[in-house]
Amino acid sequence: MWKDQRKFLHEKLRSFGMTYQGNGRKVMESKIMREVETLMHGLSMKRGAPTDVSPSLAMSISNVICSIIMGIRFHHGDIRFKRFMALIDEGFKLFGSIVLINFIPIMRYFPGLSKIRTKISHNRMEMAAFFQETVDHHRATFDKNNIRDLVDTYLLEIEKAKAEGKEATLFQGKNHDRQMNQILGDLFSAGMETVKTTLEWAVILMLHHPEAAKAVQEELDQIVGRSRMPALEDLPFLPITEATILEVLRRSSIVPLGTTHATTR
Repeated sequence: MWKDQRKFLHEKLRSFGMTYQGNGRKVMESKIMREVETLMHGLSMKRGAPTDVSPSLAMSISNVICSIIMGIRFHHGDIRFKRFMALIDEGFKLFGSIVLINFIPIMRYFPGLSKIRTKISHNRMEMAAFFQETVDHHRATFDKNNIRDLVDTYLLEIEKAKAEGKEATLFQGKNHDRQMNQILGDLFSAGMETVKTTLEWAVILMLHHPEAAKAVQEELDQIVGRSRMPALEDLPFLPITEATILEVLRRSSIVPLGTTHATTR
């Protein structure tokens, strides 16, 4: 099932602009640009006051992802979004606190860890309810001639399976809504959290290495100027900026609990 879903998702996400080629590249870039401008405007309103950039980054990044997979945008101060982000943050912390169970399974029965497992279960249930609301709304407003986002592509696939009498074999017979919720959760949490963490690493590494920040700024001023935003078309002319981004990616720890890591040399 994983292979089937991966193939399906790759094909559909490309049609919504998640590709580096052709028109898709422009679609994706325009979505990102819109959110970056909103982010920059929000930060400028702080007027240099000390601020935690994490919530602003989370909002901007999630809006790019949400517009593609669920066709929605959140606004700063949105109560539902704040709760949703709190659940994701809590979920990562809870998983991190019981990671030893992956290596010593019998520890799952320890009283303290057992309570954490219960908390994780409640966390997942509340997140699933959030995604189910989205699926229900899409189902109520579904139009097969106007596919808006990833949720619609799945609803169309379910309709096709029903028409062909293959409903029982879709998702290998598992509950359709449950599977959609899981896929939306995976795409959102993995896509949002990794990008946000990478950008937070970039900010803190630039703060600790002002000479690197200055080199990037000088290159951007020279090639792009300050009257417009940098674009993907500028990338070939920004070797220092690209090298700095790659160095951030090399040094930062994005998914420390995902799998074992080692240097190649």
